[in-house]
Amino acid sequence: PVGADVIDFKTDRIEAGDAGALAARVEAYRPQLEAYHRAAAKLLNLDASQVSARLAFAHPGVIRTVIAASTL
Repeated sequence: PVGADVIDFKTDRIEAGDAGALAARVEAYRPQLEAYHRAAAKLLNLDASQVSARLAFAHPGVIRTVIAASTL
């Protein structure tokens, strides 16, 4: 592998346009995504800079990058 993108789908119901609630949920899930990020890098023998981690919220249908890869 030359890179990886961890995508964690969430079913939290967040009102469309409620940027504060969305930001709060992203921060609440940040430690979980950081753990997935480390695990993916280790399992795939990649440098951490080659792995990104994103949250995909089913409601309201948005994706937020938690950790951006520098080489993807």
